[in-house]
Amino acid sequence: MFRSTEQTYDNNIYMKWIFNLYSVLMMNLGFSILCALFAVATLFLSVSEQTLGIFLLLLLPLWPAMISIFAAIDQYKKNRDISPFKFFFMNGLRNFGLKGLKYGGFVLLTLTITISDIFFFSSLPIVNITIPFFVLLSALIIAFSMNMMYFRVRNPESKEIDIIRVSVYYLLRKWYVSLLNVLLFSAMLGLMFVMPQFGFLLTPAIFIGIIFLNCSNLHKS
Repeated sequence: MFRSTEQTYDNNIYMKWIFNLYSVLMMNLGFSILCALFAVATLFLSVSEQTLGIFLLLLLPLWPAMISIFAAIDQYKKNRDISPFKFFFMNGLRNFGLKGLKYGGFVLLTLTITISDIFFFSSLPIVNITIPFFVLLSALIIAFSMNMMYFRVRNPESKEIDIIRVSVYYLLRKWYVSLLNVLLFSAMLGLMFVMPQFGFLLTPAIFIGIIFLNCSNLHKS
């Protein structure tokens, strides 16, 4: 006779996959709640020079949502035990939401300036030089903010100047990771406009999770 091994929750791979799927859905739900106004805007407004400011303003809650998911992933990696929806709001958002809001405010302010400069210089003869420069600058700012969120979650007690230094250092030293994260971030935003039902309800936590794993390769110690 064959002796069957006892399956428990801890060693049942199917239960782990179900829990992971449940966690992704709950993280996406929290993300969608914070970004609800932006979701409504993607459904009823078209992207144009006139509406771009509205989209940038409504995009501000995305950074608190991202850093909350970062915090949830970090907690899960440490303890393997988490109530995802409750943690998103009661721990992630409460402990890191203001930091995410500050980082997002910095990003949106600088993006507003760079996008305005793109529109201004688009009619000048040096457009072939200026637009790539401002696009690159925008990408660096976004990558920098994601590094800031990662290192802040990983080092909650560190001084802000130390977080800035290490974020800039790895932004430049491992530029290929920064580039990949910006591409993932852009793909996530693009999906929100093209297919909002996926871009808000199903995929944000997946994109943000991959960005978190990429950031974890910046600095191992």
